[in-house]
Amino acid sequence: MLHFLRRLIQSTPGQPLNAASTTGYIWPWLTIAVASLAVPWALYPATINVSLLQALAPGTLWAALWPTLIGAALFAALWHWRDHLPQVPQGDLVVVGETAVRGIASWGETIERTDGYLRRWPVATLSLIILVITLFAAMLAWG
Repeated sequence: MLHFLRRLIQSTPGQPLNAASTTGYIWPWLTIAVASLAVPWALYPATINVSLLQALAPGTLWAALWPTLIGAALFAALWHWRDHLPQVPQGDLVVVGETAVRGIASWGETIERTDGYLRRWPVATLSLIILVITLFAAMLAWG
């Protein structure tokens, strides 16, 4: 959520942030942030049949908060070293997907040849016989 807020503020470079646009962005974010903390604690007693005091016990709080504290520490570290991190271009998932498709497309010819070989009657018949024998052996072993 902290990273999202930072990216939200950086989303309009070159334009000064006026109070109206900042408030228009930050209030929905604050609502979601408060709800993400309040709703689980409100539902916690109902899910495991304990009282609210037991839900707010130090051990329970620590078990729930240590992942959030690690996230905040990672945010602080990334904020400190942000100039040294690689820049991820817009559409980064598309770039990764295109790279994966190019890599898999090179397998296409090999897969087609293998499929053509396996579709031949002698190979298909032998594969079916091996499958039947394997299943029969499994039935005998567990039966």
